[in-house]
Amino acid sequence: MSYKALDLGAGPAFIGAAAGSYALFSLSAAIPAGVLVDRFGAKPFFLAGTGTIALAALVDALAAVLVVLPLGQALLGLGQLGSQLAGQASAARGRGGSHRDLRFGRVAVAVSI
Repeated sequence: MSYKALDLGAGPAFIGAAAGSYALFSLSAAIPAGVLVDRFGAKPFFLAGTGTIALAALVDALAAVLVVLPLGQALLGLGQLGSQLAGQASAARGRGGSHRDLRFGRVAVAVSI
């Protein structure tokens, strides 16, 4: 996003604000989304989160005007929230409490990759 913003003529303040918009919606959606993951399960949120991340990348890549970039970053934050909640919920709900640490470790490795 930063390089795209520079290509479109943005200054440092705009780039900072656009990067900050990553947390704009996800900050207020985190707790309600967690409740929904508990109610409906992880799979729909993983699929929606992954799709939203792909959409955000597409929005940022195809942006022709600066005002679109913060929207792409806000979508990216929502997608990350959905996929993270799904991964953590899946790790927590798996069978065998003795393997819970291993499942959370695998989620951490997957996120790092």
